[in-house]
Amino acid sequence: MTNFTFPTTLANATTSHVKAITAAEKSAVKMLDVYRAEKIPASHLVSPKSKDSTCPSQEWWDGLREAVVAGFSVEEKRILQAPTASLDDTAKKEKAKVQGKIGSTIKDIKNGLLRNPDGKSPVQPKTGLDKASADFLAYLGKVQKYEDMPFDVVEMIALLNAVGNKFNLK
Repeated sequence: MTNFTFPTTLANATTSHVKAITAAEKSAVKMLDVYRAEKIPASHLVSPKSKDSTCPSQEWWDGLREAVVAGFSVEEKRILQAPTASLDDTAKKEKAKVQGKIGSTIKDIKNGLLRNPDGKSPVQPKTGLDKASADFLAYLGKVQKYEDMPFDVVEMIALLNAVGNKFNLK
């Protein structure tokens, strides 16, 4: 039997990633709380060119888009500023992708407000650990039902439980 130890490099990378996801989820909740405190309805996050919009003005909409772009990487900002005519086909596709990211981000904010417009019962986002635990337990449940496997299922379950305990998956 081989004694398998989860590599430290993978553990560190996984932990770092989960922490970043958790921080991003908490940041999104805080941002939505600010929108609610300012009494911004979800319909403000629709282009003023749309009939469904209550956006106060084109300037307000432009400011929202600028706030979204301010959070982008330097490379994404650079490609947005470049005149489209000066770009090759690959760069044009990249620019369209980044422009789509602006709309997608605004839509995410709008949908967050629609899911919980008054903020009275905020939905706590699941942390990466919560999600990983749920996936881990679902997989463990499936493995426990296997019967005719080319390896010892009991040993596999013991190893999976050890991994779960190591990474606090419950």
